[in-house]
Amino acid sequence: MANSVRNHPPTLDGMFRLFSLCNQSRTVTQFVDEVHPLLDELIPHAAFICGTASTDDMTVVNAINVSFPVGYLNDISDAQGRIDSPMVRTWLETNAPVYYDGSCTSPWPYTVPPDWQTILQRHGLRNLASHGLIDRSAKVASYFCLGNLDGWDTRIEETLSIAVPHLHRALVNLCPQHTHAPSLLSSREREVLDLVGDGKTNRQVAQVLGISPWTIKVHMRNIMAKLEVSTRSHAVAKSIRLYAR
Repeated sequence: MANSVRNHPPTLDGMFRLFSLCNQSRTVTQFVDEVHPLLDELIPHAAFICGTASTDDMTVVNAINVSFPVGYLNDISDAQGRIDSPMVRTWLETNAPVYYDGSCTSPWPYTVPPDWQTILQRHGLRNLASHGLIDRSAKVASYFCLGNLDGWDTRIEETLSIAVPHLHRALVNLCPQHTHAPSLLSSREREVLDLVGDGKTNRQVAQVLGISPWTIKVHMRNIMAKLEVSTRSHAVAKSIRLYAR
């Protein structure tokens, strides 16, 4: 049985403020500094990541990692940036909020690979909740994952269900090009590659763009896959040929 949540139930005022901020958010900084703290008030948690991914193979298209352990994200992603998470797979199957409590004595109704449980324990994640929204093309999904929640009950589940469409709108505002499957490089990927072409490392690119080095790493994986190259320098050279017209 999930633990009871220690804070007061979310107020209508809090929900409406979240809806308004999601609609107004236009930058990653606004999302992280304004939208996420209010979500944390409504659903207390210690770790949060969101973004968009392909529904075909769950390849990450864009990610905003606010506070998830980077080591955990690396452990559940392959070389192409594909996420292999029971939470994501279960959400795609059920299209409903998914909650996993590693300390719960009752069995989870879905398959949990033993190595995944080990990964959670290694990075200090005692529970997870996930939900998202699939866009109209059915090709791209937004995902929202919360870790180390104070608890889980029907009220929190309903709050997440109500909040997700508005959080999805915030992601659309941040990166509208990611709400449809891209054919070549998105504007963000071109920004990343331009900075790489200037000789910057992933960490330096992340500092310039105000996002995490892990997100830059995912972008570079996607860029090289789209351009069908195996090195960063080749990606820069091919991009110059494609876009210097």
